[in-house]
Amino acid sequence: MEMTIIESLPFFFVEYQPFGFLNRLEGKSNIFKLLNMKLAKYYTIKLATFSIASVLFLSCECRQEASGIILDKNTNEPIDSVIVRGEEGMDGEVYSAEDGSYAIDGGMTGAVKGCPDSKVSFSKEGYETMYVTNPNEKTIYLVPE
Repeated sequence: MEMTIIESLPFFFVEYQPFGFLNRLEGKSNIFKLLNMKLAKYYTIKLATFSIASVLFLSCECRQEASGIILDKNTNEPIDSVIVRGEEGMDGEVYSAEDGSYAIDGGMTGAVKGCPDSKVSFSKEGYETMYVTNPNEKTIYLVPE
């Protein structure tokens, strides 16, 4: 029996058919071709749905954190023991270090359309309380009372 060039090539060089093994059954009857197309469509829809759901799930999280340094407005000296409290979009409370540095971590929040603004308060006895929106990597100047 003589074979043509196309018939001598491995099947994957000729054409790609998902679930092509079904076509080789029963001499490629129409029922198996139809079943092959339905299965391919079914799994393509499943894969597309899973991909879209994965992208949406991963884009719905936002990490809120803030850090910086706190200085006296008049003297530019660092202020220690300032209460740094997360107000909106951020929870938690920390105290500033001796060098005036602070770092507060608000954890993960849902954010379908980007991270929501976070509001942080800075307070210490003898200074006016200050509220700052999105204070990351900022120098905060507290005003003495």
